[in-house]
Amino acid sequence: MQSDDTLLSLRGLFEFILWVDYCYGTSYEERQFDESGIPTERVIVDTKKIKEQESLLGEKDAAIETLRRQIQEMSAQLTAAKVQHQQERSFAPEDPSKFTTRKWYIDLDMKLAGSLLARMPMCRRNILWRAWPEWQVRPILRIMLFGKDGLPLAVVEAKRTSKDPNSGRKQAMLYADCLECKFGRRPMMFTTNAYETYFWDDQSGPQRPVSGIFSKDDLQKLMNRRSEQMDLLSVSIDDQITGKTRTASSLADVLSRGSHATNILFLADRTALVKQARDDFKKYLPDMSLCNLCTNKDDRSARIVFSTYPTIFDAIDGTKTKDGKRLFTPTHFDLIIIDESHRSIFKKYRAIFEYFDAIMVGLTATPKTDVDRNTYDFFEMEHGVPTYAYDYETAVEQDHVLVPYYNYEVKTQFLEEEITYDDLSDEDKAR
Repeated sequence: MQSDDTLLSLRGLFEFILWVDYCYGTSYEERQFDESGIPTERVIVDTKKIKEQESLLGEKDAAIETLRRQIQEMSAQLTAAKVQHQQERSFAPEDPSKFTTRKWYIDLDMKLAGSLLARMPMCRRNILWRAWPEWQVRPILRIMLFGKDGLPLAVVEAKRTSKDPNSGRKQAMLYADCLECKFGRRPMMFTTNAYETYFWDDQSGPQRPVSGIFSKDDLQKLMNRRSEQMDLLSVSIDDQITGKTRTASSLADVLSRGSHATNILFLADRTALVKQARDDFKKYLPDMSLCNLCTNKDDRSARIVFSTYPTIFDAIDGTKTKDGKRLFTPTHFDLIIIDESHRSIFKKYRAIFEYFDAIMVGLTATPKTDVDRNTYDFFEMEHGVPTYAYDYETAVEQDHVLVPYYNYEVKTQFLEEEITYDDLSDEDKAR
């Protein structure tokens, strides 16, 4: 990490700690970040001492749990104090300008994603187009990304952090119109305020929220897919594949052969289910490269990756390519299949699906409709109306792939006649 990036992280940490002090501190004082107070002398890190400290982490976990319980007990008191402090104190978070937002946050996000401006000779910024037809508005383009072929891949319209990123949507469309007019290819569009980012390829689908600006390689993959994709109605379906897991593998097969999906992720909440799904897919798609990420983390080039939620969660940041870049980028997977999708997709593991920009398919026999665990809400669907349902009656009466069940009644003395203590034997009384 470069010094400027480190300084930005420190500035953000300062703002956060100041906010905590503002809400809950007993002697709050409004302050401003001053980088001149940062020591300039070089600090040598004692790695041996760090290792010694690591051995104390277990003890610290217990102390943290104790503090967490204390905070829960004091929750009402702290909440009341926060309300009072908000009335008596002032707190003005930094509101960086549009230029500063781009410099501090957006450029850093692009660098982390692999779209580092300095490494992209075809990336041009702040260009004033002069050779447009008289009827065309002449915009100043803030950020645009070009491919190796010299043609535009994407435009980025940035707003300051306090603005709605989509307030720049019309400007992004104008930039895309101008570039399409000049180069003959319409670029994809991003609107962002550094905290919220939206992506829109109006040649293939509607605008949608994403976790960040995509890398140049990922943008090129999406651009190539425009011409490579086949009409799915023209892709034949293997009739030998039926059933829930078989349906998932058939879907992966059709989307792959139709050039709609290159890499696929299959998620389950238990390692046994991951192994079972991987083995089933191997039977149905013997020519497809598969990887069980729970047991074989080195097979990273596989087309279909099978994983539990914790494993892929850790792999997002921990798995790198040979040149040190993040392997599982936001657009690495084009399709995510979620087995038993009424479980585990909520709370912290929801971040997996917010990070990846992929088609999601959930498989479940028991969708949840709880307030905090609503399967229909997760997939943005009308309650009680799944994309597809294969009910028991159809399977039995129409397709004859299941047989009907019959009830057998079994009576017991306990249920029918009850049991009275006084009527029991001495042995049963003792028990």
